[in-house]
Amino acid sequence: MSVRTTILCSALACLVMYTGVSAGELVVDRIIAVVNDEIVTQYELEDRLRPINEQIKGKVLSPEQEAQIQEIREKALQSMVDDMLLEQEAERYNITVSEAEVKAEVDRLKESHQWSEQDFKRQLALEGFSEEDFLDDIRRGITKHRLIGHMVQSKVVITDSEIEQEFKSRQGEFVKGKFVRLRLILLPPEASAPDLAKDIREAKMSFAEAADKYSQGPGAGQGGDIGTLAWKDLAPEWRNALDGLSAGQVTEPFEVNETNVLLMLEAAEEGESQEFTEVKEEIYAKLYKDRLDKIFKEYMEQLRRKAVIDYR
Repeated sequence: MSVRTTILCSALACLVMYTGVSAGELVVDRIIAVVNDEIVTQYELEDRLRPINEQIKGKVLSPEQEAQIQEIREKALQSMVDDMLLEQEAERYNITVSEAEVKAEVDRLKESHQWSEQDFKRQLALEGFSEEDFLDDIRRGITKHRLIGHMVQSKVVITDSEIEQEFKSRQGEFVKGKFVRLRLILLPPEASAPDLAKDIREAKMSFAEAADKYSQGPGAGQGGDIGTLAWKDLAPEWRNALDGLSAGQVTEPFEVNETNVLLMLEAAEEGESQEFTEVKEEIYAKLYKDRLDKIFKEYMEQLRRKAVIDYR
């Protein structure tokens, strides 16, 4: 999720490292991947997985849960390798992103959503981001688009007919003044989201009771209540999960940053449908981003094929 700096390959990488380890623990660091002569270490992977490791520490996992954790570890390692390839490619093209540019992008985001600093930090918590990881994500996003700009940006063309078609297919999403009051459960890896959702629907426990018992996120201890949010500020995964629900209903389980999520729609305030002219630029920006993301995915696949990657 974030861009991590890796140390140079040396004999020190094979030593036992104590930095950041609590009393009584011992982490033996080792090289777990080499990417074009740069390394990823076990310690760096464990650092990225620290929130999950803390949740499962001391718990006995079922074989199914162990398989899920292993899948998460593999995805995290692949993400770290991709981050390194991205850094290497940016260095090859002399692409750098300053702190001022990252701050300007965050300020633009706050302004566009009319977020105060408190609103911004609350949104990060809802999405499961630390501020450091979010800033790294912004930096990587700027780097990504600059890399694409070197090669393929001029090939991305979005026509008016595509924008109109997108508006027609998603017209229900373009609502001004729509707000929802939500309750949230972010589940630990060992909990079964489908079973918990079933228990709530069968009234074996209320959503608030389940949130206080299981949730690892905002609203825990308060029945999962995360307050009233603007519909337009919700992530697409949240909107998709909530679409069609009535007040008091619970979503199907879905994933956010590899964490199982349940939402309950406490109340909804319907807004006013927006005209095409009001959202044309917004639709264009999304289509453009989706097109760039597709190209970037293909680009990353090419980088992986060309790179010398040794998983250990």
